[in-house]
Amino acid sequence: MNKLLVKDSIVNINDSLCDLDIKTSDLTLIISGNVYINDYGNNNDLNLKILMEKSSHLLYNRYNEDIRKFNLDIELTNDSFAEFNYSLKTNIESNITLNANVAGDGNVSRINFHGVTDNEGVIKNIATSKVDEKTKNNEVLENLRIITLNEAENMIVPNLLVRSDGVNAIHNTTISTVPKDYLFYLNSKGINNEEATKLIVDGFLKSNLKENN
Repeated sequence: MNKLLVKDSIVNINDSLCDLDIKTSDLTLIISGNVYINDYGNNNDLNLKILMEKSSHLLYNRYNEDIRKFNLDIELTNDSFAEFNYSLKTNIESNITLNANVAGDGNVSRINFHGVTDNEGVIKNIATSKVDEKTKNNEVLENLRIITLNEAENMIVPNLLVRSDGVNAIHNTTISTVPKDYLFYLNSKGINNEEATKLIVDGFLKSNLKENN
């Protein structure tokens, strides 16, 4: 895995496996070929735009904590695959916008978000997937989940704006506390509530981040 220090606002990535160290607040990535990205611990606010070249493939994992704002826009044209997996743990108010725009044929867009709020943390998550008119053979997925460890009024707004019949469009959303049956099982193994909660939360966040196959 290559470490890539990102200071410029526009970066081309081609056929690469890389860890990103992002030092800018506005970034456009142009993706070609097969690309696998880990973006861990970049805890500053970010506007990220991803442009998928024709027949490109992207698996992007992002994990961070306590950010105030993250905006994502993915643009897909033809025969491209983009999976964006984002895990966030926050103790502050975090505004998360996740957008995918499908403008051609034969594309797959998958956005998976796992969030956890604690202490003063609140997540406001808006996700919008758009599919243009007269496109075909496309797939879009929004999978958006939040676990609440505090009394926060978290928010998820999923939007599927589909103007074509040739698309398989799915969204899943949940906002919940830590599952009591998980806690009960771990308690039965002699693990106290605090440690059991930590194990469940860590597993929830890590399970959203995918290995490159």
